[in-house]
This record gives sequence, structure tokens and C-alpha cells, in this order.
Amino acid sequence: MTTKSALSRLRAQLARQHNDDSWTDVAVISALMDEIAGDRPDGTAVAIEARQYRRTRYTFPHSPELRNALDMTSDD
Repeated sequence: MTTKSALSRLRAQLARQHNDDSWTDVAVISALMDEIAGDRPDGTAVAIEARQYRRTRYTFPHSPELRNALDMTSDD
């Protein structure tokens, strides 16, 4: 496999992930955890969400299961 074809495959894989809102849920949660731990600056999760919103109109959380889980915790 040539370098050009390898880069082309990698670019295609990344494009699919950037348009997959379920992966963005994971990225936002990971960024929130890093913000809490002090490993990333505040606002990183918001920036990730905003970038994905411009691409796909994503809103956190995208996953219905995650949305239900977060809704259950907010009632307590």
C-alpha cells in the first residue's frame, strides 16, 4: 500500500467518524471528564459540541440511551 492510498483510507475513516454523532457523545463525555480532572481547559467539551453541530446539527446527547440515563439522574 502506498503512502498516498494509506492517507486516503485514513481520511475516509476520519470523515465517517466526524459525521457519526454517536462518536461525538463519547468525545464530549471524555472532554468533560478531562475538564473536571484539570487535564483540559474549560470549554473543550462545548467546543467539540459546537464543531459537530456545524457539521451535522448535533446536540448532546445524541444517543437515546444516554439521553435517558442523563434524564434519570437529573430527577434526583
